[in-house]
Amino acid sequence: PSPHPPLLPPPLPLPHLDDQKPKGEDRWFRERHAGRYFAGPAAFPLKAGEGYYRNTCFVLQSAAVGVTDHIAVSGGFELLSLAGFSRQAPGFHLGAKAAWKLHRYVHFGLSAAYTNTPTEYRFFDRYANYDPVIREGNAAAFGMVTIGTDRYHGTLGGGVRYHEWKGLEETPSFSLGLAARVIPKLWVIGETWLVGEEESFTPWWSMGVRFASRAVAVDFGVVNNEAWYKDVFVGVPMVSCCINFGHRWAKAL
Repeated sequence: PSPHPPLLPPPLPLPHLDDQKPKGEDRWFRERHAGRYFAGPAAFPLKAGEGYYRNTCFVLQSAAVGVTDHIAVSGGFELLSLAGFSRQAPGFHLGAKAAWKLHRYVHFGLSAAYTNTPTEYRFFDRYANYDPVIREGNAAAFGMVTIGTDRYHGTLGGGVRYHEWKGLEETPSFSLGLAARVIPKLWVIGETWLVGEEESFTPWWSMGVRFASRAVAVDFGVVNNEAWYKDVFVGVPMVSCCINFGHRWAKAL
């Protein structure tokens, strides 16, 4: 060894990359709830094996699961017609979504949905309005583009609807959804829909907040449209609870 001390001190060990995260960064867990707004979807895909169950206003029960990393299927039913003892109850819906990442900040998706519900029923009268053929089927196909990340994003969508009795609706429908994850467990969400019907548009809109963890998200908001706005200025309250499931969520913990 040299009798003279080294001119430079020995190099310090490099810190692990995880140690260089900004303070509090570990609180920003991967947000699986970012794939949906109050009503419509965003173009973020569900991963294979991941899914969720959602209860909306204690009436609409639905679930979705990722079949592949780009394709998810969904379905559900409503309880309102059961409360009316409708012989056609319950109404149900089926859906599918395909989504791809085009760029770090751009996702593209396609969605399709079919609903079939009783048209008329009276609460707690199982023989009222009984007609075995009075059911209403509707289908819709939409394309969407989501700009942003899972923290801040907006989705512009457009598509067509098909009515079982009236046929194809020639006027398209459009949607715009915006979401901001202002702190790790709090979202602010808003949606606007222009539903095409007989060469005109019926506007719908919603806004509210979402409290989210890795496993559970609870939405509180209001929904309104042009007709309701005259009588209910603020809108009709809406609440939903969503529970994630799937093996990948367990790994994320």
